[in-house]
Amino acid sequence: MMPTLLSQLNEACFWDVDITKLDEQKSKRLIIERIIQFGTLNEIKLIKQFYGVETVISTLCQLNYIDPK
Repeated sequence: MMPTLLSQLNEACFWDVDITKLDEQKSKRLIIERIIQFGTLNEIKLIKQFYGVETVISTLCQLNYIDPK
């Protein structure tokens, strides 16, 4: 059985939510935003593989702000 995306991400990136209650599809924007801002390079690669580059870029372009990092 393959591990879920959320089980491979650092829970500290989701300090204000119960990560066990997140849905990988419904919470896509939150997951992508948090990992881009606070995640490691490996975690960024994981979300790119899971969601696809186009989805990640599209989601980031829809944010009202983005950290210059």
